[in-house]
Amino acid sequence: MIFRILKFEYVVLEKVDLLTFLYASLICFSISVDAQQYDVGDSKNLDQEGDNIFKIDSLKKLPIDSLHIWLENNHDSYDREFPEVAHFTLNKDLKLRDFNSVATIHGLISFWNYRNYEVNGPDTIIYHREKQIQIDIKNERWDRVGGGYVDLSVDYFNMNAFKKAQGFLIEAIEILDSVNDEIGLADAYRMLAVSYNETNQPFKALEMCELSLPTLLKDEDYPMISDLYSSGYSDAYLLLKDYENALKYIDMSIAICTENEFAEHIIYLIEVYENKGNIYFEKEDYDLALIFYNKAWQLSLNDSPVKVSENLRIAIGSVLLKQNKYKEALPHLISGVKAAEDLPDLSSDNYLALSECYEKMGQYDAALEFSQKAFKLENRIVQDIIEDIQSESLIKYDSGRKDQMLFEQELIIQRKNLIQWISIGAATLLTFLLSMLYYYFKKNKNKTKLLLTKNIIIQERNQQNELLLKEIHHRVKNNLEIVSSLLALQARQLDDKVAKFAMQESQSRVQSMGIIHQKLYQGDNLSSIEMKDYFVNLGDGILDSFGKNDQVKILCTMNELELDVDAAVPIGLIVNELLTNAMKYAFKNSENPKIQIQLERLADNSLMLEVRDNGIGKSNNQLAKGTGFGSQLIGLLTQQLEGVMNYATENGSHFSFHFKLVSL
Repeated sequence: MIFRILKFEYVVLEKVDLLTFLYASLICFSISVDAQQYDVGDSKNLDQEGDNIFKIDSLKKLPIDSLHIWLENNHDSYDREFPEVAHFTLNKDLKLRDFNSVATIHGLISFWNYRNYEVNGPDTIIYHREKQIQIDIKNERWDRVGGGYVDLSVDYFNMNAFKKAQGFLIEAIEILDSVNDEIGLADAYRMLAVSYNETNQPFKALEMCELSLPTLLKDEDYPMISDLYSSGYSDAYLLLKDYENALKYIDMSIAICTENEFAEHIIYLIEVYENKGNIYFEKEDYDLALIFYNKAWQLSLNDSPVKVSENLRIAIGSVLLKQNKYKEALPHLISGVKAAEDLPDLSSDNYLALSECYEKMGQYDAALEFSQKAFKLENRIVQDIIEDIQSESLIKYDSGRKDQMLFEQELIIQRKNLIQWISIGAATLLTFLLSMLYYYFKKNKNKTKLLLTKNIIIQERNQQNELLLKEIHHRVKNNLEIVSSLLALQARQLDDKVAKFAMQESQSRVQSMGIIHQKLYQGDNLSSIEMKDYFVNLGDGILDSFGKNDQVKILCTMNELELDVDAAVPIGLIVNELLTNAMKYAFKNSENPKIQIQLERLADNSLMLEVRDNGIGKSNNQLAKGTGFGSQLIGLLTQQLEGVMNYATENGSHFSFHFKLVSL
């Protein structure tokens, strides 16, 4: 993903008169002329480093107001001398105790590093933005504090820390609303919409878009309108799979970029073309997706940092991979993954795409290498998530302890005051009674407030646990996919048919479990699986693996039924074994081969599972031939659920299971 460009709001430094500005312009002009003179001649030519040193020395001789103007004019450039000049000016302002200018320069340094991401990375960006906010808070410059929080949210957004970004945006909205900054509020709502899209909350994103758009249109803020149409409206409709509206708003964004020559319109157009490619990729219209990905990449070659531009090639390579153009896809994927490794949005999917490309080209060692990289990255991401949540829990625990201590100290003080009043005996009986009533009223009020606070903390923890559980199911599914890929790779390299067959069966079992975890993180209920949809997906996968999609029909003649994970996993494995067994042995010269699956809950909350086919059947009432491991696995899983299996031959094979130990 290209780094999103946020409209950078800064306050023009005060007290800069016309003479100072003209003097700064004259100095800069003389620097340019001198540099051109040094380019003429033979032995007198200076290299680029010498030119930079000369330019920096010349700039340092400018008056402080002229330095401020130069920094403001160059904070969004790629000039490598900017950091040294900025820090030189920062030190001068610190000596002058001009803290308003100090805060501004910290913001400019943060933005320059944001534009030149490859130089110092995210830590420097965030450090200077936080310094700017801290100083502005001390100076009570709340308009700039609100804008600083919006900028800080973008920095965390680009690091995929969406929860932190949302927290800063909510703080920004409260501050900007208090100072009646309508334009700042519109920008914060826009970024919150983008953040909600990244956390798969499209309806909330559309609400934020509606709050942001009127002000942006009124202000004719074309860059932000373009971004809102693309990253707000279009991305939300893409999540809802409403491709018509997604394309409508992306085309509106393209029109804004092409019809208005605002600053950085090319940067915005690059991202919009990439997003349009994403829409066509989701629609599986790979030819159109490739056209717009290539447009974005070609534009980025001259208007983006090298690694950001190269990162776009992952999308191009992924499309070519879908089109089975492996040789064409490989160089794009290699360059894109190499660039993504130095950017904050590296995903295990990038490694998996490159691994798949190597596998299709028969380069199994390279495929295995990148599958393992994907596995390690997934584990590292899960560990980071767990550590973040643990860290936040400790902070909240310590904060809770401090609040409790303050609460207890307050109670002690109140009791001492009460005793003091009683011991003095100066108050009348009425005063004493009123004091007691006030004391108990305040005590009950504090207890109620404490209970409300605890309830809020519990709700927040529940939300965190739900998010963590979804993320863990997602990671488990990814890990199972990686294991499945590794088994497939290993099977390709085996000559022993028995071992190869065992690897393929293991791969099928792993995939059946992976589907369950996929359903868990995609659904609204994290504890149960809808079994009819699961069986349909499982059947499609098995038909695909045997290449019999058009030959065998798998029918799920049952109503929707939800089971918890403990029941769904073993039942899924049993059905996987029976379907695999039927594919291998049941249909030999059979007409209209089909398999029927039925699962229903009985009145006593037990389950009845039936799997039947119209194949050749077995006369000896035994499971199909093979290694015997599948039969043992079915038997063990049936015992686990306190079930009984029956087998009969009725125009084919008919397996029925009655499970007693099944959760609701």
